[in-house]
Amino acid sequence: MVFDKSKVYTALNADEIKPGSKGYFADNLKVLKEAALSEDSVIFGEIENIYDDSCSRRFNIKDDCGYHLFYLIEEPQEKKLRPYKDTDEMVEDFKKRFNVNVPPYAMPLIWVKTKGADKKYLIVRFASALTICLNVEVYTPTLEDLAEGYTYLDGSPCGIEE
Repeated sequence: MVFDKSKVYTALNADEIKPGSKGYFADNLKVLKEAALSEDSVIFGEIENIYDDSCSRRFNIKDDCGYHLFYLIEEPQEKKLRPYKDTDEMVEDFKKRFNVNVPPYAMPLIWVKTKGADKKYLIVRFASALTICLNVEVYTPTLEDLAEGYTYLDGSPCGIEE
């Protein structure tokens, strides 16, 4: 393997790398080169967080301290979002994702908001189509519309990430 300088990230260009990237971490160039060339390092991992530019050790691995240098091996894969297959799948995903327990004779109160405009809607009907309400306004978006144009109130997507 050849040491590729274009894959080295420092405090100067740390903002160019995405959290979730995998690679080697070190505090000096010699250790970073050895790790990258041997491909056998105890300091291999995934970037959990990139600290702001007031820190010299900007690259953080989960449950570890920060490091000065990072050698990129793999960028994070973009998660693809697919719409729910049906409203039953939506309800089950919502209950699991938000740890919601409702009795078998009831449905959870599910609120969604539009991306960008931040209008909040309550889903009032779970059938072959959804019905959402905001005051007196009533809409019937498809599950595809929900995945593309809405999120749950915490900002997470209304669909299944694959």
